[in-house]
Amino acid sequence: LAELDAVVRTPLALEAADVAVDIGEHAEALRVLRIADAAGDARSHLLWGRAYLGTGDLTAADAALSKAERLGGTESVWDVRVEQGELAYMLGEFDSVRTRFASLETAPPKHRIRARNVLGKVLLAEARWSEADRHFAEDVMEAAAAGDLRSELRARLNRGIAMLSVGRLSDARAVFAEILTEAEGKNEPLAEMYALTNLAVVAVRQHRYGEALALWERTSRMQLTAQHVDGGVRVLTNLAALRLRLGLVQHAEHALAFARRLVDGRGTAWLRAKIRVEEASIALARKQTLTARQLVESALSEIAAAGSSDKMAEAYNLSVRIALEDGDVQRANADLGTAETFRCDDFERATIAVLRARVARAEGMGADAWELAKVAQEAVQPLGDEELLRELHVLQAHLAKDLGDVESARLHVSRALALREQVAASLDGEVRAAYLSKPEIVELARLQTVVDGDEAPRTERSPRGSSPPPAMVAASKEIIGEDHQIQTLRASIRKVARTSATVLVRGESGTGKELVAAALHAESDRANGPFVALNCAALAETLLLSELFGHEKGAFTGAASRKRGRFEVAEGGTLFLDEIGDISAKTQVALLRILQEKTFERVGGTTSIRANVRVICATHRDLRAMVERGEFREDLYYRLRQVALEVPALRNRMGDLPRIAEALLRRVSAERGEVAKTFTPDGLELLGRYKWPGNIRELENVIRAVTLFAESSQIGAADLVANVEELAGLAQQSATSVFAQAPVSMGSLAALRLVEANDSSPALPEVTEGGENAPLPEVESGATQVAYAQIRQGAVSLHDMKRQIERDCIARALAETSGNITKAAALLGMKRPRLSQLVKQYGLAVSSEGSS
Repeated sequence: LAELDAVVRTPLALEAADVAVDIGEHAEALRVLRIADAAGDARSHLLWGRAYLGTGDLTAADAALSKAERLGGTESVWDVRVEQGELAYMLGEFDSVRTRFASLETAPPKHRIRARNVLGKVLLAEARWSEADRHFAEDVMEAAAAGDLRSELRARLNRGIAMLSVGRLSDARAVFAEILTEAEGKNEPLAEMYALTNLAVVAVRQHRYGEALALWERTSRMQLTAQHVDGGVRVLTNLAALRLRLGLVQHAEHALAFARRLVDGRGTAWLRAKIRVEEASIALARKQTLTARQLVESALSEIAAAGSSDKMAEAYNLSVRIALEDGDVQRANADLGTAETFRCDDFERATIAVLRARVARAEGMGADAWELAKVAQEAVQPLGDEELLRELHVLQAHLAKDLGDVESARLHVSRALALREQVAASLDGEVRAAYLSKPEIVELARLQTVVDGDEAPRTERSPRGSSPPPAMVAASKEIIGEDHQIQTLRASIRKVARTSATVLVRGESGTGKELVAAALHAESDRANGPFVALNCAALAETLLLSELFGHEKGAFTGAASRKRGRFEVAEGGTLFLDEIGDISAKTQVALLRILQEKTFERVGGTTSIRANVRVICATHRDLRAMVERGEFREDLYYRLRQVALEVPALRNRMGDLPRIAEALLRRVSAERGEVAKTFTPDGLELLGRYKWPGNIRELENVIRAVTLFAESSQIGAADLVANVEELAGLAQQSATSVFAQAPVSMGSLAALRLVEANDSSPALPEVTEGGENAPLPEVESGATQVAYAQIRQGAVSLHDMKRQIERDCIARALAETSGNITKAAALLGMKRPRLSQLVKQYGLAVSSEGSS
């Protein structure tokens, strides 16, 4: 087109744009119109308006249609009027639509049918389902009489949507299936794709997720083959959302990669926004909150650029979830308030209600959150959406547990489990395994264990009659390994267990500190008493005090009944307090008192209660350094560390890895009732080359994931590479097993050995001068060369090196800012909540924010 003479180019462009709009390719229509520089008469402005409408740019559409109306003659009056009615519908101005189409007697037949279609969509939007059904039934007959097949198929599709909306799923399914058959036979690809999409929606509503997945995948293949931009992006983002819902995160990313390819150079702001929202959802699922935040902000900008408020509520709801993940309750509250200001559908309104209750709980407003959750239940229940309903039941279980209502907590957990099974029953093979491995599904199983282990409040001083779960007792007797550090630890446990000394267990996250505490309990004189564990970092100060010491009825808003604290529940046994370095100054005072005086009062109470409990604490923090900075009480520190035990990191005892891995395999198989799998030599060799920054917890998570997908009874390197992202990069390395070797030090790049002059490794490619490709400074270039050589030789993986560099940079920033996390975040160019997460992950020390 661009090479043609304007006299020929413009009419060709208008014809091409007309066809593109008719088949739903609005982005392609805009591209053609821009290439041809088509503008001037009423027809061209009408086409611009129709194309902008299809891409969601309502502001541009309004301007183009207004221009077409001013320039138009009698032939284009109804064309413009119909499109302006469509614009009013998309803006939610339903009365304007009715006024515009109040009298259709003078309209030409094709325009009358199109105008009635817009009126029918208004009925659907207003949830007047029966009227919409009747309206579209009349449209089917009128279009058939006029011989307008495309309009007839469209009316039948909309009639099916009306049936679907009132829950007549079988009827809707039959209508869409019939349309699909007819569209295939009469070469109507647009109707075929709409039929497939709506069949997928029906399948989701009927909880047949495997079928829905297949239908959307089929539709996406059609869109990609035809290179349809608009339809392709819509289908691929729907496919990505469903895959993500089912735990197929990597598959969801693949779908979005195709969507990005379609949009490249041809897409609109609206289509880019749809992709960004799904990309942000995936980043959040991976706990990459900084990336998720950037993607959401990009999506909001794209939506604003498109001049539409659609998807604004969805994007802000996603922003609320990111803020909650980061612990930024203030941001969550603000974004939730913004979300409520936008027009949204029933699903987003229900999501807002659930998030409102979650935010209230995060603020420590238990009773308010409980009431808000009840309100949310009324909005969520009619939708039949298992994901949102399960989220709500899990929230209600947590709230009930916080308020001491164990029976309600169990009820909501059982309902959440039933929803989990409902979804899992519709899936097969790998998809089912992926769904059951979703973090929130795994967390639900943990919640069930916690709630089932709780008891309803008893009378004053009544002892807890149950023992620790058998699985915990068995685990406590088997700290696996023959490394000298583990042998020393086991010997220390035997010596310390029968004393009454308070024990401080130190070690990185995931090393098994709770296992050590359980072993101390199991070998002590208190073994027949309860073993009670509490993660102090998981609760806000007010909730933690209530959890530790209990509360009286009416002690605070939401305290509807008396609740026994963990010290009472652990009477005669052992209380294990994990992450003790994270407790507030107020909690430190309360804990010091009970350790000194052996008495405490419930929150809101005045009666002193004696405590016969052995306390074991654990932390990954340097408490001595925290004492020196004034962040942890010195007197409490010495009370806690009467005896200190160190748990070694897994990377420092890699010779034990094969034994640990096989033991974890047996445990996982026993939990699932399966025949135990084993590792092949190459599988163990690959495990041994990874440095395991997450220690045994990370190893267990890897084993749980890979056993779900491994087909044979033996797990090899190929299974690990296919299912564990962290291990994929190691597969190509030729390093030998390091089970019996000392770990490679990565304290600084300077410690890595330089490449020999006669090294056969290929040289690094030369970079060109200028701009982003300018050569690195000599020192940095040398460091990169050294690092690359070590990776090539298998001394370390790129993943491990990046983690170590990240840890070292954070440590240096903290050192420069005297441990102030806010200033360190500014130095590193990071958001404070993300840096806070990494500081905890790496076990680094920070100062209190009050000393900023």
